[in-house]
Amino acid sequence: MCIKSLLKILTLSVLLAQAAVADEAAIKQRVQASFPGGEVQSVTKLPYAGLYEVVMGEKVFYADENAEHFFIGGIFETKTQRNLTEERVQKLTAVKFDSLPLDSAIKIVKGNGKRKMAVFTDPDCPYCKKLEQDLTKVTDVTIYVLLYPIAELHPDAPASPRPSGAHLTGPRHGAS
Repeated sequence: MCIKSLLKILTLSVLLAQAAVADEAAIKQRVQASFPGGEVQSVTKLPYAGLYEVVMGEKVFYADENAEHFFIGGIFETKTQRNLTEERVQKLTAVKFDSLPLDSAIKIVKGNGKRKMAVFTDPDCPYCKKLEQDLTKVTDVTIYVLLYPIAELHPDAPASPRPSGAHLTGPRHGAS
């Protein structure tokens, strides 16, 4: 008797899992049809509100079970006071430090350099310059500076000469 019950539960679980995968595939197909110019990376059924999370590029939005309505915005969990959408976007867009092109960066070691930081900067950006000033106060860090000219803000940025990086915190390898 116990084995029969266990087999029934197992069979039901497999069927439900297959239905969820089928639902996700159908939702993905419907969303893709609604946005023919975009690519749906993933669709995941959420454990609440009958919603599906849809990921397109760096965007996360939600669809109902028929993909007839899309919800754009954040899901906020009141019990934990967490923005679940923001957490998900951060996870999706996270970049592993080791995958950065550090061999192309300007390396600045301050103090013992035990902490590591990568900074993407546009030398023509006033906010980047403010960050550079603030970084002069940081100690015991290795800063990898990657030049990232923003052509949309500064049309001549990619063509203009780039500074050596010495303007950030001092000599290239070993500023204190």
